[in-house]
Amino acid sequence: MEGGPLATKGASLINLLRNIGAGIGLSLMSCLLVRNSTLERSEDEHHHAQHFGLASVQGRACPTFTQAEFVVFTDNFKLMIFVSCRRPYW
Repeated sequence: MEGGPLATKGASLINLLRNIGAGIGLSLMSCLLVRNSTLERSEDEHHHAQHFGLASVQGRACPTFTQAEFVVFTDNFKLMIFVSCRRPYW
């Protein structure tokens, strides 16, 4: 063994912190996805109802839902890219 028990403890601590950070990141991204998709869908439905006179399409499969999910997913992906590029390298 090159580093001894101290190196093993350090590696396990770094692994623990990395796993905790990954869990926090996943929960944050899923929370943002759900919250922003709801907001985007309601804005799209309001826009369609205002301009095209359509009734609420809540609970039905419609292009608004798919479009809202796509927009929010790409926004979350852009956020992940921004955060990962600004991360300090040490």
